Amino acid sequence: MQIATFRKNNWKRLMTEIEQRRVIPVIGAELLDVIVDGQAIPLYTHIARELAERLDVEGLDDSSDMSEVVYIYSCSPGSDPSEPYYEVWDILQELQQVELPQPLRQLAQIEPFDLFVSTTCDSFMARAINETRFQGEPRTCSLSFAKRGGVEDIPASSVGAQIDPPVVYHVFGMANTLPKYVLTEEDLLEFGHHWQDKDRRPHRLVGALRDKFLLILGCSFENWLSRFFLCALKADSLFIGKQQQGVVADEKTRRDMELSLFLSRCQTRLYKDGSAREFVAELASRWKEYASKTSGEHDRTHLKEHADNPFQKGSFFISYASEDHAAAALIKQRLESAGLDVWFDSQRLEPGDRYKKKILRHIEQSAFFLPIISRHVVTSERRFFRLEWAHAIEETQFRPTGIPFVIPLAIDETKEDAPFIPREFMDVQWQRLPDGEVSQDFLDMCRRQIRKLRRQEEARR
Repeated sequence: MQIATFRKNNWKRLMTEIEQRRVIPVIGAELLDVIVDGQAIPLYTHIARELAERLDVEGLDDSSDMSEVVYIYSCSPGSDPSEPYYEVWDILQELQQVELPQPLRQLAQIEPFDLFVSTTCDSFMARAINETRFQGEPRTCSLSFAKRGGVEDIPASSVGAQIDPPVVYHVFGMANTLPKYVLTEEDLLEFGHHWQDKDRRPHRLVGALRDKFLLILGCSFENWLSRFFLCALKADSLFIGKQQQGVVADEKTRRDMELSLFLSRCQTRLYKDGSAREFVAELASRWKEYASKTSGEHDRTHLKEHADNPFQKGSFFISYASEDHAAAALIKQRLESAGLDVWFDSQRLEPGDRYKKKILRHIEQSAFFLPIISRHVVTSERRFFRLEWAHAIEETQFRPTGIPFVIPLAIDETKEDAPFIPREFMDVQWQRLPDGEVSQDFLDMCRRQIRKLRRQEEARR
């Protein structure tokens, strides 16, 4: 049987799958090189050496890992079983200021990646996302599987939708002062045993992993563990169907002919052209090129959209985040059914400069500006709706007093004083329309405001 390798012609499909948010990166230790004392070193090699020094473990060589350090320490008289776990946690705390590994930054820059699975116990992936997307603000959600206690799962609202804020899920636990995460091979077996317990599995995460394309990057597991791990992630569906399961890129797997054949039988391709770091570098480069091209296609889509959706002066202008499209469309439909003119950018594809001016002109010519408020706008990301908000706030200065130009519409429980909500929005009365359901009171209010505005305009003539 021929080994199924990841070839040049597979990149195009991968870009499309990423754009559609159907890909989940699985992060391994091979991607985590750090600079310590001016030298580049694998993070977990550094931790193993530092741990051995702290625990007074001797007789190790350069290939010794944390599991071996912990085993030798456990054989010494008076050893404390929890001490290695505390020390690893403490070592990672001291590494909080080291420069983040470049592959993690490159993955964080690919915006459609909103769910990451980590096989390591550190917080470096979450830090990379926060620094890349949120100017260092700790907004990324870090979750982990544990062999005891409650089971953490991805939010219910994320099923079938964009996950905001992004999530990093640590399948082998996160570093802690207590022995709740994987340090040794024994820990790994115990975690694997509990993962197989269907009552303990994080069901929403498992569903996402089963249905999506996996990029398994830099895990470099032993042959048996790679088989077990991939099968566990796919929730026992690894051998069902003929759909492609994912791509594996790491040094150990591409040198293991037996494992490579097993992956091929499971519809999983092997990256043979380099290491996991090289795969991520090429992935980042190709995504940047792909995203640039597709943004041009989005502009052309907008050209047709604006022609098919003409703006009528004096309309209600609905501003919304793309994730709230369904609610925006429902509000538009209800207002139009009540005889009111409404306009919104129905494609919401973050238009280019040519369309920015047109949309901002629509705001100036509208009767009222209706920003939809939800959890999706509580973000520091660069989003086009922020430009609309800022322009509407500026436009307020040219409007007559006594009639609010900006009428915020909250479609969930987001509060008026939530982060990243403009102060000017807090100074006006909000309308609560759960999930975009429009009440008769709201329709009556809109009619009254339109009549009041028209009377003022007639009085000025």
